[in-house]
Amino acid sequence: MNSSTLLLQLAFGPFFASDLGVLLCTARGEKFTSGEGAMFNCPHCEKAGISPLRKAILSPGLLATCNSCGRSSGIRYPSWLLAMLPGSVLMIAALFVESGSVEWSLNIIGFLLMIVIPLLFTPLHIE
Repeated sequence: MNSSTLLLQLAFGPFFASDLGVLLCTARGEKFTSGEGAMFNCPHCEKAGISPLRKAILSPGLLATCNSCGRSSGIRYPSWLLAMLPGSVLMIAALFVESGSVEWSLNIIGFLLMIVIPLLFTPLHIE
């Protein structure tokens, strides 16, 4: 097991191993394969081929390549923008807080929201 796989399992393993993670992904109509080597299904071939880490860092300008078929998928700008708003608002609010610990907390929570919300709530589209 390489270090990136271990890091991915430590960061996202507890969430994706849970039934809640599968429920959230399937409620939006997006197919997700849970368990060891959890992957999102490609909108082209409908096979598990896009890693959670790759989907978490997608933006309208960055595409994800399916490990199964090699075709590219992406997310649309409006859904990406809506997913970024809560984290951005917290990080901007941190600029106006006088307490250092509250400022750090708002920045960390905002950063985490900017990763988790797009991962869970932005659908993949064929590019």
